[in-house]
Formats: sequence, structure tokens, C-alpha cells
Amino acid sequence: MLNTLRTLGVTPDFVIYHRYEQAPGAESDSALLQAARTWANDAADLRQQLNDYLGSGAAGVELVCTENNSVYSNPGKQTTSLVNGLYYADSFGQFIQTEFTSFMWWIFRNAQETGNNNSASLYGWRQYGDYGIVSDQNDRYPTYFVSKLVSGFTGEGDQVVQSSSSYSLISAYAAKRTDGSLALLLINKSATNTLNAAVSLTGFTPQTTANVLSYGIPQDESARTGVGSPDVATSTIGGISTNFVYALAPYSAVVINLPTASCPASVSPGSQSFPYSGGDGQITITAAAACNWTATTAASWVVFNSQVSGSGNGIVNYSIRENLTGSPRQAVISVGSQSVTIAQDSNVIPNCNPSISPDFATFPRGGGTASVTVTVENGCAWQAVSNASWITITSSANGTGSGTISYSVASNSSGRRFGTVTIAGQTLTIKQK
Repeated sequence: MLNTLRTLGVTPDFVIYHRYEQAPGAESDSALLQAARTWANDAADLRQQLNDYLGSGAAGVELVCTENNSVYSNPGKQTTSLVNGLYYADSFGQFIQTEFTSFMWWIFRNAQETGNNNSASLYGWRQYGDYGIVSDQNDRYPTYFVSKLVSGFTGEGDQVVQSSSSYSLISAYAAKRTDGSLALLLINKSATNTLNAAVSLTGFTPQTTANVLSYGIPQDESARTGVGSPDVATSTIGGISTNFVYALAPYSAVVINLPTASCPASVSPGSQSFPYSGGDGQITITAAAACNWTATTAASWVVFNSQVSGSGNGIVNYSIRENLTGSPRQAVISVGSQSVTIAQDSNVIPNCNPSISPDFATFPRGGGTASVTVTVENGCAWQAVSNASWITITSSANGTGSGTISYSVASNSSGRRFGTVTIAGQTLTIKQK
């Protein structure tokens, strides 16, 4: 056909590829779960054929897969089993690493067939086959639920990330999501053993917790017994870092969504006030070694006088110019995902008449949270400073004009204690039992 097209001077827009792994009657669970690895070879072979026959015109021909399933005719019980669901996930994971632009599973809804290969050597309790992921009676097969799970792994605009597994019974795939998070698709191809997947991440620092989607034997059994949920399970796990271990249950597929860690983790102080005459300030940056950050501001009166970019922990120095505008002003210095608020008084000193309410608060031994109102004249800048390590300002610590400051008091394991917070020159006294 390609030779005929070349002779006629015709270049197709795409090539349709159908992928079925096995012949009817020859199904094998272990073989199916290793079969998807040849996607890359098939893509390379098709591209070579196009290049051989169509020459330079072949570069514009897309490869599309419009049919994929486990057996090319007479579907038996394997097509409706958990094994075929795991194959779906593995096949998709291999597909996204090739130049194929379309992946279509055959088919959404078909019909049940009872007279094909229902051998006891094949895993599964449904004694019939069906190409569909949903039956003609709307029964949902494992392929349906795995397709749902995979939709939580990657989508439009995401970037496939190189990944690998050193063990043939574990498949591992990764995608960088458009929101900056990293998604992992892990598959355990052992019917009986929980396998510990040791995950090592390079060039990405995750938060310490992650959301997990999972599907496997418990859900498939729920479909059989009617007890529990047959749907994809959701959970949250902790202890995540650039190296962590996840226990993969037998015959299961999981998607682990790893949000990126804040970069940098923190900056200090979070706010700073200056008199109208200006002054110098310093920002202390705490960050992971892999975190690249840059300090920026839109305010022309904030001048950096040190390096503004770095990796890991660092310090940024800056100066505030004299304020001759006649009004107080504010600015923000952004450092990656963190920010520092700058407030500066006006060169016109108003009578601010500051007051706070309340000016005294009592807390039990367990601590707690509260707020205090500061009242000043319009245009007056103020700053709140805790004078005790066990009292934390939880809202913005400075502002202009009247406002509210929120704070928290830590639990007390010793005797009665007193602490203060200075706000606009006024003192809030805190007593804790």
C-alpha cells in the first residue's frame, strides 16, 4: 500500500494502528502483563516503514492507535478481569512515551460472550468475556475503573517525565502536571505479593503528603460480593520526600499525586516597617538545595544591594529610599512562592492617636487563638511585634490605617506566664494559666 501511495504521489495524513496482544485461546495473564513494553518498538518500526516509502514527506504523517485490547477475537474471561485493567494502565503508560498521538481502547460498550476462553488458569471471577469497559447492562468492568484512575494521572498539557523500574513486576510512569505537581502511575503485576516500590525523585522536591488513587483486588471483590465500593479508592499518605517507599498491593494500580514543595520553604521576616527616611533590610531565605529562587519587586523605591537569585538557603539585602510623597506606602518583595510586605511611613507625620482593643487577654493552659483591633488615624502605619516566643502573629504584622491582628498562643506545660505584643507603640498583655 505504501508503495502504491508513493507511486501515486499521495502522502496520507495519518496511519491507523490496531494493537491486540494475544490470539484467542492462547491468553496468559503473566504474558499479557509484560506485553505492553513493545509500544516503542512498534512506533519505531512504523516510522521506519513510512520513511522508507514516503521519504521526507513521512515526517508529517501521524501515528494513531484506534484499537487496543488484550485479544484480537473471541474475548474470554481475561477481557473482563482485573488483569486486563492492569494491562490497560500499563499499555497507556507505554503509549505516552511514544510518538503516537491517539490512544483508543476497544471498546466502550460491546456484549458479553460466554463460550470463549474461560480457563481456570486465568485470573478473574466473571465467566464471560466482553470487549467493552461497560457491559450492555451497564456493569462496569475493571478496565472502566482503571481508565478512570488513569484520567487522574495525566491530561492535556502535561509533560511526560522519564521514569523506569528495575523490577519486571512493577511498572512506573511519571508526568509533570500543568499545575507543577508530579503524578506517578505504579502497577504491581504480582497476583499474590505486596511489593515495596522504592521511589527516587530527581529534580523535583515534593510536599510531605500526597493524594493517592488506587484500584485492585479489594475493589474487584466488592463488585463480586456487593460489599464495599467497587470504585477507585482515594487516600492521603505522609512521609513523602525525594526518596520514599510505597507498598503496592497485589494486582493493583495506583496514582500518587505529589504537589511541589514551596520554593523557597519560608522567608523571614514576612513583613517590615520603615520610617519615612528609609533604611536597610534583609531577608533570610530557607529553601531546599534544589530550589532556585529570585527576589523581585515592582516598587522603584525598594533597591536590592545584593544578589537577588540563588539556590537553597540564602540572604537578600535591600534598601528603602526616603519617602517624600506625603503619604505612607507599601510594597511587596516576592521570593519564589513567598513574599515580604514592606510598609513605610510618610514624611508628613500625622497625629496617629493609636489605641488597641482589648489590651489584655487571658488563655488557658491549652493555648488558643484571638485577635486585637488597632485604631489609628488614616495614613498612619503600624507594626505588630510579639515579645514572647510562645505568642505568634498569624495575620499580617503591619499595615496602614486601622486594622485587625490575629495571633495564637501555644500550649503551656509549666506555670503561669505573661507575655506582650507591641502594636503601634501600644502594649497587649497576655496571661496564660
